[in-house]
Amino acid sequence: MALGNYTLRIGNNTFAKASSASDFYSGRDINFAIVDTIPPNFVDYTVSGNQITLNFDEPIAKGSGNIITRDINGNQLDFVLGTFIQVSGSQATFNAPQLIGQTAPGNYTIEIPNTLFTDTAGNAYTGGNVIYNIPDTTAPVVNSTTPASGANLTGNTIRITFDETIQLTSGAAVGFTDNSGNTQQLTNIAVSGSNADITIPANIAVGAVSLNVGANVFSDRSNNFYAGNTFNFTFQDTVDPTLVSSTITPQVDINVRKFVFTFSENVQLGSGDIVLTPAGGTAITANAADININGPVVTWNLPSALVLGNYTLNGQNNAILDTSGNAYAGNNFSFTVADFAAPVITQFVIPTVDDTRNNTFSLSFNEDIVVGSGNIVFYNQANNSAIYTVPITDPSISADGNRKLDIVVPSSTFDDSTATIRNYYILINSGIVSDASNNAFIGIVDRTKYVLTINSVVNANATPFTKELKSFVKSTVITSLVNLKNNLSTMYGRISFLHRSKDESQRAQFNGINVSFKNKDLNLLNRAYSFNKYLNLANNKVVLGSWNSWVKGNVIVGDISSDGANIDVSGNGLTYGLDKQIDKKLTLGFSFNYNTTETKDSSFSTDGKYETVSSYGSYELGDNAYIDGVFAFTRISNKHKRDSNKGKQSGSQKVMSLLYGKEYKKDGLYISPFARYTYANTILEGYQESGNNNPLGYDDISFNSSSLGLGINIDKSFAYKDGVIKPYSKLEYSNKLDNDFDSKVYYIATPNNKFNEKLDGTSSNSWLMTIGMDYEHKDSNLSLGYTRAQTENLDEISDNYSIVYKLIF
Repeated sequence: MALGNYTLRIGNNTFAKASSASDFYSGRDINFAIVDTIPPNFVDYTVSGNQITLNFDEPIAKGSGNIITRDINGNQLDFVLGTFIQVSGSQATFNAPQLIGQTAPGNYTIEIPNTLFTDTAGNAYTGGNVIYNIPDTTAPVVNSTTPASGANLTGNTIRITFDETIQLTSGAAVGFTDNSGNTQQLTNIAVSGSNADITIPANIAVGAVSLNVGANVFSDRSNNFYAGNTFNFTFQDTVDPTLVSSTITPQVDINVRKFVFTFSENVQLGSGDIVLTPAGGTAITANAADININGPVVTWNLPSALVLGNYTLNGQNNAILDTSGNAYAGNNFSFTVADFAAPVITQFVIPTVDDTRNNTFSLSFNEDIVVGSGNIVFYNQANNSAIYTVPITDPSISADGNRKLDIVVPSSTFDDSTATIRNYYILINSGIVSDASNNAFIGIVDRTKYVLTINSVVNANATPFTKELKSFVKSTVITSLVNLKNNLSTMYGRISFLHRSKDESQRAQFNGINVSFKNKDLNLLNRAYSFNKYLNLANNKVVLGSWNSWVKGNVIVGDISSDGANIDVSGNGLTYGLDKQIDKKLTLGFSFNYNTTETKDSSFSTDGKYETVSSYGSYELGDNAYIDGVFAFTRISNKHKRDSNKGKQSGSQKVMSLLYGKEYKKDGLYISPFARYTYANTILEGYQESGNNNPLGYDDISFNSSSLGLGINIDKSFAYKDGVIKPYSKLEYSNKLDNDFDSKVYYIATPNNKFNEKLDGTSSNSWLMTIGMDYEHKDSNLSLGYTRAQTENLDEISDNYSIVYKLIF
């Protein structure tokens, strides 16, 4: 209800007594007033010029009192007499030039007494302080760093002092760059007031370092961010290294042969001595040759064995320095040498057991031993049954010196099975021997630790050269020749490219990976992807008189026919080359090829690695005649698996190939007949298989391969729009002759009984036809090609389709 006077009128007959409904109240008027008892409330203030206007929630009147303004530290600024305060409606206006003239951000105070304002009903304003705020919009700046930027840095903390209180952005880091240019992000940052303490890494190299504080790492309380800066220092290490740990304990085992010390930073040898002194003995001074230092770790390899007794080791001051020349203070160690370690087996000789049963087992230990008690037990691996138990005190066990035991097992022990291959394992009780300090040997409980394998008798007169073994040996030889063909194809392909392009002032450089497949039933697709952006070339053109680089990759899938068996062949490789036109007649080049192959059929597989270094070149004889040549050396590494047997084989291959050709050119037509001769010598070194299925040993294999071929290259150039189209073709006939070679093998069980098999070489005629087209447009190149190779006698036919797209970046 609104403020004012009100009358409540109660008419007669409005109320009646409860006991008598006819006895009515006679009625009357009740007068009352609604008055204002709520004091006025401050709402906000506005500023205009030097005037401040206080806004209240209702009309006000001025009472008595004055207004005082104060700065952010409580100091008085303005004193405004009540007579100078203008009241209009719900507003009070006064001049406060000192307060309004302040610029420092923060909260200022307007003090209003409770007697100064009332509302129109006389209710006094309760008084109080009005907060006058000047917002902070200024970013913090750095006043100083400790140490100063550009000064020497000796500790591991850098303090940055700002002009105001700061805070660290959550998750922020600063960059630290050491003297080697290595940068890492630092997150160990402590902020207190206007200071930020940044911990830098330990063990940094002496020299120039920098601290990069980025924008948005630090801000003031008003979230104004520091703009960032880089501070440079020179790191100087003045802290002495300290010992973190050592392998010296109060009780040192007699078998210890070295002491290891770990320091707080990278260290080096100084001028002081490290001296080991036995009680009552002669002191031993460490020689530099016996000390190995790796960063903060120092290892002293003792020149002689320790003996039982008390020792003192003294590391003198200056014996160890950090990389800045600060000296380790030195230390003394006192310890007792005792024997705590049980003897361990250093060698367990298990005889090669076949039906001759030369079965003496020898155990060698790392220290002198004393016979104790317990058993040595032989178990059949097939059913884990014990087949022979012998106590350590049995006469069949004899000491061979102070550290070795010989165990003679009866010949009948391993006759419990008729299996072709039989496996046995050996377990030994703990305590069968101990050392002089009564430390007992722990025994052998691992069933796989020492296993004896027995093969049944091999028929010394039965040749191992089965059809499968012949295929295996020949496939290894043939695969090496496949690698030879691939490498020569790559080399002559590069030389042919140089011939066709030699008259052009600039020749497009072909770099890429070329994927090709070889199989009589498989259509193959070749793609090349540019390597130019990785080769760091100034441009993508071959420049005459300059070294030019090229890259080619290959993937092979095919098969080999050998002794009626079809053997799968797959592989891949990469060739990188450099060549240069020395003068108008001579071009020389070099290349490196890395190729891997996998050859396999149902009974064997071979993983081969071929690393080939080649030199190639071309020389113009005049009258459009030329001679091309390739010389190559290959290192061969094979991993063989035949049935369950495995073996590793090394080898090498030397290749010489010469080509004579002539060129005929007219109106863009290029014709080049040629003749080519190739000779190769391959050596596959001998090796032995490991396994349980009558493993074999192989002697060296050395064989020669040669071929003579005649062919012709034809291509023609046509201008098409802004590019050039070059159809090309190649036809080559060759006769290949691989010499016969001897393969000698033997069973591992009977190494002196060798078997020799002369494996036939191959003489065959082969045809190679290639047709294709190159399209060059500006810095792009598209090549389509088809190759068909057919070889007589070996019934080998292969088709090769290629698509090459080249875009120079």
